[in-house]
Amino acid sequence: MLNWSFPLYRLFGIQVRVHWTLPLLFIVIFIQGIQGHYLEYAAMGLGVLFVQVLCHEYGHAITARRLHVEAETIVLWPLGGYTYCGSAASARDSMLITFMGPATNSIFAFGGAAALAAWGLWDWRFLNPFHDWIGLPMTFVQYTVYYTFRLGVILTLFNLCVPAYPLDGGRILLVFCASKFGRYAGAKLATSISLPAGVLLTVLGLVKGELFLTLIGIQSVIEAYQIRTLATQGMLDGHPAFPPESDYGSYERERDEPRPGLFARWRQKRRDEAQRRRAMDEAVLKLKVDDVLEKVSREGIGSLTTEERRVLDEASRRERERER
Repeated sequence: MLNWSFPLYRLFGIQVRVHWTLPLLFIVIFIQGIQGHYLEYAAMGLGVLFVQVLCHEYGHAITARRLHVEAETIVLWPLGGYTYCGSAASARDSMLITFMGPATNSIFAFGGAAALAAWGLWDWRFLNPFHDWIGLPMTFVQYTVYYTFRLGVILTLFNLCVPAYPLDGGRILLVFCASKFGRYAGAKLATSISLPAGVLLTVLGLVKGELFLTLIGIQSVIEAYQIRTLATQGMLDGHPAFPPESDYGSYERERDEPRPGLFARWRQKRRDEAQRRRAMDEAVLKLKVDDVLEKVSREGIGSLTTEERRVLDEASRRERERER
């Protein structure tokens, strides 16, 4: 994809590039807008979409950098965007990097909903992504805010809830399965879910006449089939979703050493606390024994009080218990 893109700008040390097909798509949509006499709405829609997709990718890239993962390039193209990230230190970090993309779109959704509510235009039907939004009684500015809200909801839910790779939900599913069952078994399990999801997206796009939904579905099917083929051949290192085996150790450790449950952690905490108290008691008793022995060497054993003799007896008893 990089070879078919050109640089747009650099910000925060991240190079943003644009695939050459994206300007062509914009030109086609602008021509349709001119012919249909809705150029201002077409320009607004493309602008909002461009900003939200760009912010979505920045959500991935900036989170990756905060987790000390390399992220230097973002590529925008007609089906969305792609952030080139290095290998995360753990499955949890990898899933967090993926999650923060759609989470950025949710900010637009909440902000748009708040603005619509402030204008008194809020309608709970807006939460239905299939609600008819054409011809709403709004000014251009209000409609822009509504479209921002609507697109934020769609991008958040679509990316997170559809378990089809390379959508974010499919990426999270892939990493989760790999961390629980190992790379190869996890990849086969994840693609068993991703393949039907991609087919469903393709069919839904064809039925509704949505070209981009159809293309995303076809891409998901191709990607899932490729991962499954590589997993069957034992060649997952050749896929960008999987770091080399040497870098994947943290994922495997998470699988081999699962985090203890709540009750197990409580019991371990009790054991650690008891051990800490015993160590403190031993230290205090040792100091007392040293003082008593020093007195014996100075004044003789007959000079010991009842309490000092009890200290020696307690020390002898504990020594016998350790020898057992």
